[in-house]
Amino acid sequence: GSGETGEAELVALVREQDLLAIARDGEQVRGALALGIRSYMVGPLRVRDRLIGVMAFVSGGRSYQAADLALAQDVAWRAAGAIDNARLYAAEQKARAEAEEARARAELASRAKTNFLATMSHELWTPLTAIIGYEELLSEGVTGPVTAEQVDQLARIKASVFTREAGGKVSRCAA
Repeated sequence: GSGETGEAELVALVREQDLLAIARDGEQVRGALALGIRSYMVGPLRVRDRLIGVMAFVSGGRSYQAADLALAQDVAWRAAGAIDNARLYAAEQKARAEAEEARARAELASRAKTNFLATMSHELWTPLTAIIGYEELLSEGVTGPVTAEQVDQLARIKASVFTREAGGKVSRCAA
């Protein structure tokens, strides 16, 4: 039938052997007979040259004709388009939600990094500020005369006060 070939199918007068040919099991056949199915049509649900299902139309009163099959095919074509649009919309919504979640995680990570760097900077500059202060006191000779070798070592301490910031520019730490 249509489910196997992907083609529209019309059975104007259903016989029990027709039901046996398409039913999965005896229970389906008994159910169809109990409903009094007289005629049926099946229209393929195609999306971009791919069969995604079939739409079945059954009648217990009248026999379907070729004009009915054309209408059934049109309804199936429209339903397939609607199903595809719904799938595309759901995929887009999922992708948007995943992107938003990734953005939120990135922002959280960025804030954590900023907080970590601020804490580390504070923790490093607190003792460095004291070292810088002692360097200035020693350089000024407050504790006594300074030898040429000590002046050289104090100059190295002073030079190490410059640090490279994240933006790449060099700045002096405020003592």
